[in-house]
Amino acid sequence: MRSEIISQEKNVVKIQAQVSQEDFKKSFEEAINELRKKANIKGFRKGRVPRNVLLLHLGKEAIQSEALEKLIPEMLDKIVEDYGLDLIDRPKVEIDEIKDGEPLNLTFTFETRPEVELPEIEELEVEREVVEVNDELIDKAVEEIRFSFSEKEQVEGRPAKEGDIVEINYTVKVEGNDESQEPQKTTVELSPSTLRKEFLDALLGKEVGDKVDVELEVPKEKENKSGDEVSNAEETERVGYSIEILSIFEKKLPEVGADLFAKVFGEDVQDEDTFRQKIKETLEKRFSDESWEAAKERAVELICDKSSVELPETLIKRQMEELRNEDVNMVQKRFGKSWEEYAKEVNLNEEEYNENLRKYAEKLVKRTLVLEAMAEKEGISVEREDLQQEIAKLAQSVNADPERVQQVLAHDKERLSNIIGKIRFEKTVNNLMNRIKIKEVSVSKKENEGNSAEEN
Repeated sequence: MRSEIISQEKNVVKIQAQVSQEDFKKSFEEAINELRKKANIKGFRKGRVPRNVLLLHLGKEAIQSEALEKLIPEMLDKIVEDYGLDLIDRPKVEIDEIKDGEPLNLTFTFETRPEVELPEIEELEVEREVVEVNDELIDKAVEEIRFSFSEKEQVEGRPAKEGDIVEINYTVKVEGNDESQEPQKTTVELSPSTLRKEFLDALLGKEVGDKVDVELEVPKEKENKSGDEVSNAEETERVGYSIEILSIFEKKLPEVGADLFAKVFGEDVQDEDTFRQKIKETLEKRFSDESWEAAKERAVELICDKSSVELPETLIKRQMEELRNEDVNMVQKRFGKSWEEYAKEVNLNEEEYNENLRKYAEKLVKRTLVLEAMAEKEGISVEREDLQQEIAKLAQSVNADPERVQQVLAHDKERLSNIIGKIRFEKTVNNLMNRIKIKEVSVSKKENEGNSAEEN
């Protein structure tokens, strides 16, 4: 077989290959011999059909097609290897007219991975936030820990205040609907983060036995074709709530002492200074991990912004299809509805949705191409030890035997390939972080940003 590049535009390469008369004739005869073994023609024993009968029965064109089906994969493998092509899609094949006694010409169109122009990594710089864990953050964490270990205690002789938990009976009446309802019992926490302002204002300062009415304007419910009720943001209705307070509870926070220390960090912590130091160390590690991950994300975005590459439409459309399938599956799983039903109910603008989907797909495709180009340039590969470590982590996360997980992955090539890709991605980003300039910037965390330092 002879071959030559006849055109190359962007990432599309056309290569013409020529199969000699002798090679095609050989493939044609091999096809006949294989078809003779399988042919079942009345009047002839299987595998004993004469050549001329087989030609007459199947037709010369059908056998030529069979010969090409055997020949083309071998040709593709050799062309890809000879020219070092990195394909992103299945190649297209055009076959010239087959003429007896003449070579056969075929034209292959390959869509290859585009070239990426990477920036000088050492010239790039990203910021990494450094958080100072002060007494204010530690105090906040201590209070959150106490709150998480609090117990509910019924109170009497005082009205409800913010932070209390109240047990209530309530009925609901919708404007224009005179149907009576049975009272329902529930408990609510009197907090702006858990209650609408109208309910919170109505319940604060009330005592056991008090009754209050709350009226709200809410989106009107209507039935869709499936009989399910959905909200219509364009229409509203008045809904009244009649509430009776049955009991009031307050959260009893544990004292800062040995019992709390042991619950949070174990018996090794005996005094408050050690307790606060442990909280400080936990917060420092969490803030450090968070800032490092954020810096990594900024570094990836920066190298993508500074890299030049023409995004192939094939990859963009493939990524869009994957993202859309994820959305469709999410809607089906979460709401039990088809995508069409969901889109209609939420008045989804399909054009705007597709536009946003394309932008996100382009971002993901460019990120993949840039990081793959960097991995290729730096010779980053996935070693056996890398894969074993990842399998061990995966096995631990599902409480399984690593050998069993490895056996399962051996039969799931797609999942194994995804894991290898993930490892290579992480190694590439780590390589990036080792070479890029990192500027540490001190930041202060507000009190309400300090989450609990409790460890389970």
